[in-house]
Amino acid sequence: NTRGFRALKVWLALRHVGRAGYVKMIGDDCELARAMFDAVKASEYLDAVSCELSITTFAFVPPGLPHDDRRSDYLNELNTELLSELQQNGEVYFSNAVVNGRFLLRACIVNFRTTAEDVRKSVEIVVKTGIAVHARLTADQRTDNEQQR
Repeated sequence: NTRGFRALKVWLALRHVGRAGYVKMIGDDCELARAMFDAVKASEYLDAVSCELSITTFAFVPPGLPHDDRRSDYLNELNTELLSELQQNGEVYFSNAVVNGRFLLRACIVNFRTTAEDVRKSVEIVVKTGIAVHARLTADQRTDNEQQR
């Protein structure tokens, strides 16, 4: 009795909803992840990267950002700050993934209470917060540049 009975949660859920219920819940999560991926693709501020099972990855990429040597470093910094801000605000929760050196936001939908409206609002919150973080970072960079002169 010293180890946790980790299978108990799975067993109880299977007893409660059955195999068909589990299949439906997993399918619903995958559909919501696809809906998030599509909403991200439709945004001019977000770059959709992947959607596998119930996981969607993407990055905040403000329009008009120059394509220079500093772009990838800035985007990694921006998305790192954005993730931190989102987690501190507590409105939505994303984790991260690093793919080929690129820092991405990662949404993993596994809660049976998540709705299409939650997905839509999450994308809106990411864009709104990303715009604010980008404005703050660019203002900080301008201040640093002025102080160096």
